[in-house]
Amino acid sequence: MQKIRWFSAAKSSNILWLAAIVILAAALRIWLCSTDSYLHEWDERYHALVAKNLLLHPLKPTLYETPLIDYDYREWAKNHIWLSKPPLPLWCIALSLKFWGLTEWAVRFPSILFSLGSVLLTYKIGKQLFDEKTALFAAFFHAIHGLTLEVAVGRYSSDHVETMFLFWMELGVWLMVQYFSAPSSNRKYAFVLGLVTGLAFMSKWTAAFMLPFIWGTTALLLGRNALFRCIKDSFLFTVGLFLFAAPWVVYIVVQFPLEANFMVEGVFTPMKEVIQNHTGAWYFYLNEARIMFSELIYLPMLWLLWVAIKARSSAAEKSIGQVMLVCWVFVPLLLLSMAATKRSNYLLVAAPAFFMMTALFMRFILQK
Repeated sequence: MQKIRWFSAAKSSNILWLAAIVILAAALRIWLCSTDSYLHEWDERYHALVAKNLLLHPLKPTLYETPLIDYDYREWAKNHIWLSKPPLPLWCIALSLKFWGLTEWAVRFPSILFSLGSVLLTYKIGKQLFDEKTALFAAFFHAIHGLTLEVAVGRYSSDHVETMFLFWMELGVWLMVQYFSAPSSNRKYAFVLGLVTGLAFMSKWTAAFMLPFIWGTTALLLGRNALFRCIKDSFLFTVGLFLFAAPWVVYIVVQFPLEANFMVEGVFTPMKEVIQNHTGAWYFYLNEARIMFSELIYLPMLWLLWVAIKARSSAAEKSIGQVMLVCWVFVPLLLLSMAATKRSNYLLVAAPAFFMMTALFMRFILQK
């Protein structure tokens, strides 16, 4: 009886800690949103204006609603038809504007919800891959992380688009955890993962393809059975992806051929060309990691690699957590480092993995 009471008390305590973390995360985001009574120049003003115009015509994204002078459709900041970003985050902002009115708060409200959802997903993924305490530490790190907060409240470029994109990426990783944890009935997760990748694509174009890269690399490292299963289920994944991604692409190509063709041709341009002088050395993101996640982040990174290599000698079920975390940290790091265009906020796609890695390393040090 004493053991049962202790277990119940521990479970209740964990729920209270999680509630406190969510309240803290919400309070920080609401406070930061409320202290800025203006829209920020890059890129919040552009996103807000396009979202406002979407209230008039949801399927026609425009920046300058009525262009009074000639414009260049290739200039994203001086355009009429605006396809620089996919419409899903802008639709969410437009819906909020309709509900709350044309205010700064309405522009930022969807990001508060999606950002809180990301904190909860960090907890859920950490709990399933590792344990409750690691999940709570990781969720806490996510709740107070500086750049994540600045992006969510519009203070850093890509702002609300980046926030919503991170949510879909995390949801995709959570589905991968379900996929690899339930090998007997995992085909439905492959299909839903495709749907979520489609939603990520509708938030930030080709950056969404990091999800299948992480999925495939994880399967490769987990062994032959996982890899063959992943290859076999890739058809369902592709069907799910096209259900959400293809209709909008086809629509804009038909309705706005000039702008759409220019956008389609340019989606891979950042991989081979420097855009807007956003350049850096091959180690740019390795250097940014210490700024974004603490100066000592390289110790957890090396430790995680060592733990994952050791886990490879044990059963696959025991190594899923370490392998997935390695892939989530290092696959985006490698892909982003290969691109010619480099920006700090791009690394946010792996931020939850860095939080979990830091939490695991802290617990390892404390236990030792």
